[in-house]
Amino acid sequence: MKKDEPPVFIKYLTEGPSRPLHILLAEASFINQKVAVHSLEKQGYRISIADNSKSTLSALKRERFDLVLMDIGMSKMNGLEVAASIRKKEKITGTHIPIIAITACDLKGDRERCLEAGLDDYITKPIKPEELIKTVNRIIQNNQKDLPSQT
Repeated sequence: MKKDEPPVFIKYLTEGPSRPLHILLAEASFINQKVAVHSLEKQGYRISIADNSKSTLSALKRERFDLVLMDIGMSKMNGLEVAASIRKKEKITGTHIPIIAITACDLKGDRERCLEAGLDDYITKPIKPEELIKTVNRIIQNNQKDLPSQT
């Protein structure tokens, strides 16, 4: 990298990806999937979809993701339980994957509950594309050191 050249990650956000970041969207609602995928792909991100907790955990075992968007209201095992499982594994591996909660609830204390559960941030449904992109980009920038090399 040249002295005046921004880090490759910043170039990705402003000039397009040298290696698109891979996001796992853990969301059961087809409408929310469609909104999120459309918004994120326009930014150059690669998206994989998991529509329940079991497929979310399976995807995380099979593939490397840079970020997870997690529906908190998934059935059987909710998003907070899935996040707890991910964080438990990370204590052993020493890794960290950013997780953004997606929830239909916007009650006082919900954001804090998600952050206390180990999630990195929180957005509400219905998914608003501008809020989604702003949150994803902020979390990626905050976790830049944990991302694989963009070269």
